[in-house]
Amino acid sequence: MNPFRAFLYAIRRVLLKKLVPEIIWPRNVDIDGVTIPVRGTSLNFGTKRWISNGLYERDERLLVSAIVQPGMTVVEMGGSLGILARVLAHRVGPEGRVISLEASFDLFQKAKTWCPIPFNLEFVHGFAFPLWESSSVKVTGFKSDCSELDGRASWILGQKSLHNNWDLNRISKSLNVVPDVLVVDIEGGEEVLRQITPNFPKRTSHIILEFHPNRYGQVGVDEIITCLGREGFQVAEVSGPVTRFSRSII
Repeated sequence: MNPFRAFLYAIRRVLLKKLVPEIIWPRNVDIDGVTIPVRGTSLNFGTKRWISNGLYERDERLLVSAIVQPGMTVVEMGGSLGILARVLAHRVGPEGRVISLEASFDLFQKAKTWCPIPFNLEFVHGFAFPLWESSSVKVTGFKSDCSELDGRASWILGQKSLHNNWDLNRISKSLNVVPDVLVVDIEGGEEVLRQITPNFPKRTSHIILEFHPNRYGQVGVDEIITCLGREGFQVAEVSGPVTRFSRSII
């Protein structure tokens, strides 16, 4: 985003915060069985409106509802505010477990503090990639797109990572977690699947992935689908830019 547009967004956020009375917002909103606070939070106008009208991560929530069951283990890459993570924790229940990873430190901190955390949910800060091994993916920077909810890492291939990325191997070893379901919304970071074989664990039977074709075009989308197909995943359901891939586990 260019500096002038970023400046206009910043001015708009300040004006809305000052001019819109807090009383217009509901105190809480029920999102798929989870109580989410709205009034009195530090969230900006757009985010509060998105949560209040039930549109927050609607596509992901729709696809999650079809396959996430009690007792499952779910890893979410790109947790943002942690609302979907709390919905996932609610769905897997006390016998399940959810790990939510977020690259933005500000979002990671907000996700942990603005709303109660279920005991079966853990937030982790770091750069996550949907690969078994990501040591050859070097993160070169991270920047916000001026939205309260998003941020984007830049990276190159073929060089050793300096950031100690979170890949599925590290998640397995450090957190003792192998996902039944992998949820991926990493603002274009999924493009690594065009060039690196992911080697997903055999236990992983579903991947819910948000595509960002503005980053790599329809050709890139097709290449990612082909990559997942080589590991047995087929398109099972689509909602907006989000696709659920599933495979049979023998």
